[in-house]
Amino acid sequence: TATAAARWAKAQPQAERDAWADVAVRTMISVSRRMHQATEEYLGSVGGDVLADDYVHLSCREAEEGSIEAMNAGPPPDRYIYADNCFQRSDFECVRERPFFHWRSYTAALFLHAANDTEVKGGKFYYSTDWAASRMTLVEPQCGRTVVYNAGAANLHGVDLQRQGRSCMLSVFMTNDTAKAAHRHALADAEKILAGLEPEEVPPEEGYLKKFYDECNGRTHSNGSGVHSNNGDTAEEALRVHRVALHGRQLLIKEPLEAPQISLIEGFLSKEEQDFLIKLGTPRL
Repeated sequence: TATAAARWAKAQPQAERDAWADVAVRTMISVSRRMHQATEEYLGSVGGDVLADDYVHLSCREAEEGSIEAMNAGPPPDRYIYADNCFQRSDFECVRERPFFHWRSYTAALFLHAANDTEVKGGKFYYSTDWAASRMTLVEPQCGRTVVYNAGAANLHGVDLQRQGRSCMLSVFMTNDTAKAAHRHALADAEKILAGLEPEEVPPEEGYLKKFYDECNGRTHSNGSGVHSNNGDTAEEALRVHRVALHGRQLLIKEPLEAPQISLIEGFLSKEEQDFLIKLGTPRL
């Protein structure tokens, strides 16, 4: 995220900050704003929407030889098809409700690699007319090219399996429901961090959702069971807590009432499973 990038830049030696780190983060911020403005101008204007950023992040996908087989998971599918604010319930239905980010309205995604990159295979973006991918429209990646689209069922999409190399993308998810926009202040907050200031505290009535994003983003204390704990900072009255029995194990699930697609699951992995995954990943660290 922009704030995570700003904190990373701030932690670099001053020479590195002056040479490139701060410039890189400021570029991320300015480009994210440009993506937002373009979306609001060309798509948001259709419905007269004023948009706010719900989530802004830079993500990369990298092929890892042998990792799938090592987990005994078998070969992965070539592609997954999804929408950004609804989930598949049948062959034709896309439901805009929990447990998805149902308030999202539009998405902008910027490619940071090119189709002619000889070190990259796979990772191509496409639109699909249905869940079965019976007809797809491929968007060839080009560094600097942006796709902008309505986040709903009209734009089912996906990305091919990453088979070689690394592909990166800057994504901005926007909503016309500003009360649910967890990152509406994130770009300004990142600028404050670079300037040596701390972002202002979010008002309590709207802060729990942002805290939950942050908690799931791994910025708070881990309790050692694969679940992050914020030592009681999240407003418990804003969370739905319930237990689920799965394969003889009791799982404690915590969900914010307005964004339950982000869930904290306690007890998801046994100690043996944790040790196995750590052992498996250690040679790659």
